[in-house]
Amino acid sequence: MSSCSQIRPLSDHMLAHQQLLELFEQHQCALISLEIERACELLADFTRHLRMHRDGEEEFVLPVYGALDLKLEGGPVEFFQSEHEKLGWWLGEMRGEVNELLEEGRGRGLEPRDVLPLLDRQATFKHLLDHHDKREANILYPAMDRELNAKQVGAIWLQLDGHEAAVRASWS
Repeated sequence: MSSCSQIRPLSDHMLAHQQLLELFEQHQCALISLEIERACELLADFTRHLRMHRDGEEEFVLPVYGALDLKLEGGPVEFFQSEHEKLGWWLGEMRGEVNELLEEGRGRGLEPRDVLPLLDRQATFKHLLDHHDKREANILYPAMDRELNAKQVGAIWLQLDGHEAAVRASWS
């Protein structure tokens, strides 16, 4: 690979993962505090950000990675796409469950034990998210940083940054 000293490595795209985890933690803290409306808002915010990140990877990173055809153990492009689909499914499930809690709370009020089943299910989501994060950190992005030259990396960053700007503008 050519020197990328002036170009951010593609692995920097993973910096968003920490911000996503912080958003999800805020959501869970709101659940624990029985601030269910706030938990709904935070889950919606988390969902928007995760989808923006995922869609950028699906559109601009994974096609290039797939074209490299590296045959890395645990690294077929379909694995990453499948995990993205599973994460999307979990987002819908969690949204439904938080909305149910919101309705329950309006009807009778909630106790801390009422949120425990949701928190338990969210542990499964967090496990999947962590597994996916590790595969990207150990396989996807190191391969991209290793195999692509500065011009290719720069082109992907332009696409990712443009995608993020367009998505954020649509939120306004």
